Amino acid sequence: MTINIADAIRPKNVEQWGQIVASHYEARDADGCVRQPNWVVFEPRFSPDGEWTGLGEVVDLIPALPDEIPPPHPTLPRPQANHPMDVGPVAARLGYPCERYEFQLDFSGVYTAAFIRHHTSNSR
Repeated sequence: MTINIADAIRPKNVEQWGQIVASHYEARDADGCVRQPNWVVFEPRFSPDGEWTGLGEVVDLIPALPDEIPPPHPTLPRPQANHPMDVGPVAARLGYPCERYEFQLDFSGVYTAAFIRHHTSNSR
């Protein structure tokens, strides 16, 4: 899986970077999911005829607030159980319009790890 991450992101303060890094390295639940996921903001990908074809480049990664994290589903694995959800309030808080971006909670930590790796390797 290739994860494309934008070089230009919104500036983050030390507290936000600390939350992003901590969410990835702290203990995980029994299914291997992070307990405090981050919101991944994607540009959508479209075919030449304008049809949505999936998630495009990661344009930002922002710590989720506790009340934005849905409770676990009783039988489904965490990453599959929480969709769809109304991301309108989240989009408003993050400052990204719903109609132009896709939002996903990173329970696996894969996007968070790629984001950290990308931005630490580019800052040297």
